[in-house]
Amino acid sequence: MRHIAHWVAGLALVVLGCAGEDDASEPEVGTRVDEVTASATLLVSADFAATSKTKTIVEAELMQNPAIQLLAVGDMSYTAPYADNDPWAAWASRTYPVMGNHEFNSVAGKGGQQPFQMFNGNNAAANHTFPAITSSVGGVDTFDFTYAHEVTPGWLLVVVNTGVNCRQQACTTQATQLASQISAWRASRGGHGCVMVAMHTARWSTMFSGDADNLPWATGVAPLWSAAVTSKADLVFQGHVHVYEEFKKLGVDGQTSATGAKLFTVGAGGRGQVKPLSSNIAASQLLDARAAPVHGVVKLALYPGAYGYRFETAATASTPAASVACNVP
Repeated sequence: MRHIAHWVAGLALVVLGCAGEDDASEPEVGTRVDEVTASATLLVSADFAATSKTKTIVEAELMQNPAIQLLAVGDMSYTAPYADNDPWAAWASRTYPVMGNHEFNSVAGKGGQQPFQMFNGNNAAANHTFPAITSSVGGVDTFDFTYAHEVTPGWLLVVVNTGVNCRQQACTTQATQLASQISAWRASRGGHGCVMVAMHTARWSTMFSGDADNLPWATGVAPLWSAAVTSKADLVFQGHVHVYEEFKKLGVDGQTSATGAKLFTVGAGGRGQVKPLSSNIAASQLLDARAAPVHGVVKLALYPGAYGYRFETAATASTPAASVACNVP
């Protein structure tokens, strides 16, 4: 496995029963459990604008709870210099970074070592050090920004690099790696463990924009989605589409599946949406959708064998109660 590390936010305990009133998830599959204490809590979003409302949400929650961490699913800024526009530059050590296409063309349309501290070994993934971006956008296979990290005991995060439609690291190669990381990690835990996968480019969406790099890129990342579903990953977070979407648990083909992956589009970090809209999945698979200018983050709470979540457009102090059981608890 490329990189596994441990981080524990606190003690965890769950009891069987009915979910708490603050549960915003749908109890579609599995045993419901009441929250006592989450093992870890993350704020998840992508496609940020430095002056957006999400900066206020994230900073407020980070300041009031030192255990909360961030999963930033790519495109953390859109203008150079990045250091001045990253909304949460001060929180690099609490961030799990995911590479987006704008991480490769941030400076005058060229690649280059970004000033983000989180890509230089100051990040929540045990200060994982990434290689420098040294060639122009579209350079070949020199961008190893994939990693796996045990966020809290029983929960693995696998990050893949879709970059510019997987031109930096082939999607098929990463898909094999993703499946191997999940398999090896679960084997080390007696065949058990919950998994979330983060990738910037979206596989499925009802709100792709009219950009040439939007809907056309979806099929390119199909191997990553397929590997995540086949490996029984529980959660997949995608960005690039500047909206929020919550889907049912989906199979490889984008149809409802009891053992599929729960998919979220978390591109509501503040960047505006470009219309007209296109879709490559039935609207019946949606449970919630928020088009721009609605901006917010997913608040995700991890429990032993289960998780809870909600979409937040304002900071809160409460933690989502566990409500969905993992595929392989």
